[in-house]
Amino acid sequence: GIMSEVKIDTVKMRETGENILKLVEDLRSTYQDFFTRLENVPTKTREWVGPTSEEFFGTIKFDKIDFMAFTNNLYKYGKYLVDSANEFEFTIQKIRR
Repeated sequence: GIMSEVKIDTVKMRETGENILKLVEDLRSTYQDFFTRLENVPTKTREWVGPTSEEFFGTIKFDKIDFMAFTNNLYKYGKYLVDSANEFEFTIQKIRR
């Protein structure tokens, strides 16, 4: 049979995954600050008050759920890259023995 060669840059794969994980933390923090700022408008910072303000900013929590789900999915992808790099390296070491 014909053997095919597969090349995997596990160092680059792990590096990319770790970079994604770091960036996700920054993004998550930015989103947290952003939504906290918006949630404070009708009650604390009071740039816009009243029933329409409370109604509008009350809907923000649903957007926040979507944004946080997005960061969680990005985190899973970064983790997948790191875990895959580790798994490939482990398999390669096993084969070489």
